[in-house]
Amino acid sequence: MPVKTTGTDENIFEELVSKLSEGFSKPSSVNPVVHCASRTTLIHAVSEIKNTSTSSRLRKSSAKSLLDHLNRAGLIHRIPVSQNRPEAGYQIFSVGFGVTPDEVSFPEILMALVPDGVICFFSAIHLHGLSTQIPPFHHIAKLRRTDKGIEREGGAFSKPSAGSSASQSRNRLGELIFDHEGYPYYVTKRQAERVPGQQQMYHGENSLIRITDREQTILDTLARPLSCGGPSVVFEVWNTAIESSDVGRIVQLIQSIGDCNLARRAGYMLESTGLTDAADVISTWLEQCEANAPELSEPPSLLLGVAYSNLSSRWKLRVP
Repeated sequence: MPVKTTGTDENIFEELVSKLSEGFSKPSSVNPVVHCASRTTLIHAVSEIKNTSTSSRLRKSSAKSLLDHLNRAGLIHRIPVSQNRPEAGYQIFSVGFGVTPDEVSFPEILMALVPDGVICFFSAIHLHGLSTQIPPFHHIAKLRRTDKGIEREGGAFSKPSAGSSASQSRNRLGELIFDHEGYPYYVTKRQAERVPGQQQMYHGENSLIRITDREQTILDTLARPLSCGGPSVVFEVWNTAIESSDVGRIVQLIQSIGDCNLARRAGYMLESTGLTDAADVISTWLEQCEANAPELSEPPSLLLGVAYSNLSSRWKLRVP
């Protein structure tokens, strides 16, 4: 049903709709996706429009009332989600006349949640086409910088004991924001120094997403295997995608990150897939890395959270 307005109201809302549509006409650093936005982003955009308007009527209107009008007018539609913490009030909207919530893709929702975030883990695996398996959940990372050096064993998450249950391990996926169409959406905090491999790429014409690049995504399967789908996905990625990837860049990323345990895991996987030259380079680099690292009390597992009984003496890992 059309919204009933007076002539003055029509002029006010024409300006509002025109300027908002212009702001969401193409991807930008502020709005990386144009067909999806959080309520916070929309409130900010509407507030800017009204505060710079020459219309006193528009300037006096509250951002909330203007947002309600845009909703009634059909320019925005709230995307239905099941809130994990209702008090947090996360709200996501489709944006654009003729754009419905069911047309918005998961990368658009992730970038709307954290516009300066980085899509990673199983979501990145899927977008890079590294696995035939469908992600059961989605991740975007907020990067933080620290002067404390590289955190070991999966960043800020502590290493689980060998007897950890699957439910306990699942808590390490990050902060569950909401469920949408049966898929959990997580925001995770990651140390920026551990994610040197990033890229921007278009997802369709209206979304400019930030994502871990192919080689960083492959390494992330060893840094956070459970967030990447578990052992079956990890081994599929390394057995099928590694040959078409830039192995030299993987070695460079390992050296940049500077984590001895990640290097051990990658060295073992490279050796297992027949890429022995790259494995030898990592083995040589590890000698220097280990000289500056605390001595291991016990060999870590190849995959965090998965107990293996065999020992690789070369890589000092528990392996399948």
